[in-house]
Amino acid sequence: SGARPAISHRAKELMGLIFDHFGESDAKVLLGYSDRRTEADRLSISYYSYCKRLSRKIHSFLPILKNAGYC
Repeated sequence: SGARPAISHRAKELMGLIFDHFGESDAKVLLGYSDRRTEADRLSISYYSYCKRLSRKIHSFLPILKNAGYC
């Protein structure tokens, strides 16, 4: 039970990084609470354009994860 607070803190930290970088809508897509097609429709862009945009955001998130000690 001693490890739980540390895991909880790290999980909250990671969620904060995700929401700060991706924004609420894209974070929901990444976490499975929404899907790419729905988000593309909401933004009035093509599915392909949305996927490409999200892919770029994911790629730019990797250095943030590394700097925070996640990889």
